[in-house]
Amino acid sequence: MSRLGRDYLKVGYYTEIFFVERDVRYIAIKKAQGMAGEHLTKPPYGYRVDPNDKKQWIVDEEKPF
Repeated sequence: MSRLGRDYLKVGYYTEIFFVERDVRYIAIKKAQGMAGEHLTKPPYGYRVDPNDKKQWIVDEEKPF
């Protein structure tokens, strides 16, 4: 809900009244991805995205100099 707005009363108005009257569905995608076990950010230091599966992270091995 924070992406919709920071004013609690206005967010409540839109989600409970405005959207309902206009038959609009509001879906929180970030929460759905998190509940599905998908990563929501870029990989942290020491990891990289698996080239074979973009939803997985793999350890970024040290490279010899």
